Amino acid sequence: MRGKIHGTSAAYDLTSGEPRLARMFVDCQRPDLVEPGKEMDLLRVMIDDRLQLSSKSRVRLLNAAASQVIEFMDCKNKVTLPAVDAVVQVDPRLK
Repeated sequence: MRGKIHGTSAAYDLTSGEPRLARMFVDCQRPDLVEPGKEMDLLRVMIDDRLQLSSKSRVRLLNAAASQVIEFMDCKNKVTLPAVDAVVQVDPRLK
């Protein structure tokens, strides 16, 4: 599962192979930290999952970690993190 979640400031990359990684990229705009001629970096949050957590649990952990950091980042844009269900969509046949 990869990609930016529409209407939010985040993109996710949840792998299912080994190693099970969960990465989140957050668009926190801080023009004061960008070097001239370079692109703005994204805030990166990563989990190396050795406990075989569900995708929903990994997204919850990523969101919680990002929220803690974003609070102190003084982002110039409004950072919006998506709800877990917007990231992890369950096949309706499994409900």
